[in-house]
This record gives sequence, structure tokens and C-alpha cells, in this order.
Amino acid sequence: MREPWFWRSDAIAARVAAGALAPLALAYDAGQRLRRAAAAPAEAPGPVICIGNATLGGVGKTPFAILVSRILRQAGRAPWFLTRGYGGRLKGPVRIAPEHHGAEDVGDEALLLAQHGPVILSADRPRGARAAFEGGADTVIMDDGYQNPTLRKTLSILLVDAADPAGNGRVFPSGPLREPLARARARADMVVAVKRRADDPAPAGLDADFQAGSRPPATSRRGGSSRLRGSAFPRNFSPPSPMLDSNFRNKFRLRITMFFRGTR
Repeated sequence: MREPWFWRSDAIAARVAAGALAPLALAYDAGQRLRRAAAAPAEAPGPVICIGNATLGGVGKTPFAILVSRILRQAGRAPWFLTRGYGGRLKGPVRIAPEHHGAEDVGDEALLLAQHGPVILSADRPRGARAAFEGGADTVIMDDGYQNPTLRKTLSILLVDAADPAGNGRVFPSGPLREPLARARARADMVVAVKRRADDPAPAGLDADFQAGSRPPATSRRGGSSRLRGSAFPRNFSPPSPMLDSNFRNKFRLRITMFFRGTR
């Protein structure tokens, strides 16, 4: 999705454009609040980690989900990914098999996740979580669904862009927010400010638990250069990775480890 020009501008014309869409933004936000108020979140058979953001567009959820999966596997866990499969036609629940599914079926991000662990695609999150645990998972990692109230999350991790956490601070379509940032922050167990450059300041007033950088995508030297079927990405593509110093990595691993001690 290409952002409208006025989402991240403070110019007078941008304020006028955003203000003209304010009634639609109010209706959108009211729908979100009503959906959450009416929902009865289902309990999964095991712990569910949700990695999300409060804005439309990418801030690094998929590579961060892969990082969490690696940490959990190193701790002896058996994590599976759960995704909606944005951009694909399948609704699921279905376990993604890259040799059978293309991007037109499950979307690009789901195929990337499948290179790092088992993936269940499901528009119905509770059914997808059950399928993952029945398939052998002892932990589910959601790389989307932060605003989806149908499945209870055991641990919610909110990612924010350190340089520009909320754009003009308005809710879609007046601005880039899926929901007010304060509301998203209130549901988060951890907040990670993602820095696109080393000199990006920490977001003011957000009280982030961790800060991480990101580095550009890379293509592994191993394997061929053929593309995932129907995907814009090569088969050996690696998404942007969190650029973590040892201090961050150790503190984050400790936090995850302490969390799982409490779920046993």
C-alpha cells in the first residue's frame, strides 16, 4: 500500500486533507472498538506470542517473528508461525508447503516464514492456533493480528518505528494508525522501537522496553537463485533482519526465557 502524502506531514494542506477524512476515521475506530467489545477471545491450547504494530505498513514484524522463533528454538521450544497470509487467496487453516503453495495462494510473507519454521495460514486465528498445536507446536508466533481480538494472546510485542512512530497521529484513513498508539501501547507486554538508522532517537513518550536497528534485505550465498513460486522474492531471500547488539539480544532473550518460565 502506498501511503497518502498527508499521513506524515504537518503542512496546512496535509492537515486539511486529513481533517476532511476525520468522519471516516471516527467510523473506522468505532468499528474497531465495537469489535473488540463484542469479542470473546478464544483460549489456545498453549502460549501465543503476537508481534504487531499500530500503523499500516511494515515496521519489521516478519523478521522480528523469525528472531523470536530462533530464540525459542535455542531454548528447546517448538514454535510454529500463525499468519493470515496477506495477499493470498487461501483462507485456511492450512499448513504452508512452499513446494505446493505459491504467493498467489498464501502471500509473500508466509512463504518467507516457511523458510524458518512450520507455518499455519488461517484467517480464523483460533482455528489456526488449534491446528498448530495439534500439528506439534508448543508455542504459536503471530506476525500479524495485533488488532484481532478473537484469539487471546499470552505475550504481545508492539513494534514501533523509532523515527516516526505514528505519522500525523491520526487513525486510518486520516492517518497511518490502525488504532490510537496509546491504546495499542496499553495492550503491549513489550514495546520495541525499531531504528532504521543508528542515529534515530528513541520515540518520545513511548517508554520502549527495547530498541533495535534494522539492516537491509540480503540474499544468501547458499542455494540457487530461483524465485519462490509466484513471489517477487528469490528463493534464498532473507528479509530485513533486526540489527541487534549483544546487549539487546541478551536482555531480550532473558525476558523471553523468564516469560516462558511463568507459562510452564
